Amino acid sequence: MPNATAVLNRVLREARRLLGAPDLPEAEVAQALLGAGDGHLGALAERTGLREKYLRYEVLPLALYPDTLRRALSLGMPMRQVQRLKRRLEQGELSQEQLETALASPGPRQALKELLARPERRFSPRHSPVWIYPSDPELQGAEALHPYVAEALVEVYTRPGQFVLDPMAGTGAVVRAALRLGRRAEGRDIRPMGEGILEAPVATLPQDYPEPVADLLVLHPPVFTRWSVRNWVRPPDAPYVDPYVDYLEHIVHDLMAPAVGALKPGGYLALVARPRQHLPTGTTAPLERIFVAPFERAIAEFPGHYLPSEEDGRARPVLLPHAYHLAVAEDGSEHWAIFVGQKMANGVLVEVQWPKERRYED
Repeated sequence: MPNATAVLNRVLREARRLLGAPDLPEAEVAQALLGAGDGHLGALAERTGLREKYLRYEVLPLALYPDTLRRALSLGMPMRQVQRLKRRLEQGELSQEQLETALASPGPRQALKELLARPERRFSPRHSPVWIYPSDPELQGAEALHPYVAEALVEVYTRPGQFVLDPMAGTGAVVRAALRLGRRAEGRDIRPMGEGILEAPVATLPQDYPEPVADLLVLHPPVFTRWSVRNWVRPPDAPYVDPYVDYLEHIVHDLMAPAVGALKPGGYLALVARPRQHLPTGTTAPLERIFVAPFERAIAEFPGHYLPSEEDGRARPVLLPHAYHLAVAEDGSEHWAIFVGQKMANGVLVEVQWPKERRYED
């Protein structure tokens, strides 16, 4: 089936023949036919095999679209989606700058689709601990952040021109959100799944970025269930919470420790997680927060420290807990917890030496 650009080009070619004006610009061709009587449209319908109503309301108006929308059409975007982009432009929900950024991204069609996925804001993410995002059956259960959540995270914790680093980028949702909002961004992953994402493990960050560069550092580790299948075999006599403790140790030791050096003093680290919600039947109530509290403490008690300050001799922590956000799908089908810490600006970061052994290994 021909795309909208191919249909428009064929219609304009026949319209110029009908008008006897082979060199007439596209916009003037469309204006001449839309302003003429039904006789001209009827003749054009016969020449093209298309209905008059379709020509008047669907095809010819495309010739009057701004260049950004015409380029979206040329990428093969469905006409209905481009019309929705046009409505959002007219209503002030999108800007030409956002469209230009999406078109210049490594995956322009996906970036444009994500612009359409943005719901109308019902609150300011900056002033809300809860972010509600639209439910999407195609994304449900996926580990990638919904485009709205990724955009809210970037919007709240960075300004235009600042640098967002996502060393566990996956499909690149955070990187695309950052670029759409006028930030600089780099995405990396040990198994990249999106265009423009570099193949590199978190462990190489200290070598690749010996100096702090990031204003926002996003760490989005695998959810516990997926990590435990790959990395942990539970001995019969091991306490139930032990694999979860090892999971948190992995986040701190293997992810936060090598990554935090790339974060500028004063910058933000966002740890994205989906904490466990349920315990086996009969587990005591005091253990119910075992699944959320460790993430908060991973930020608050990150086991590195600054040398004592020359001002008062007191040691400074690497990260200070800054905020906690809960992102929830509108239908309640899924959620993400986002723990945010801010890197301290005083003192010199001391390299942390971590034990390499793992528990329950022979």
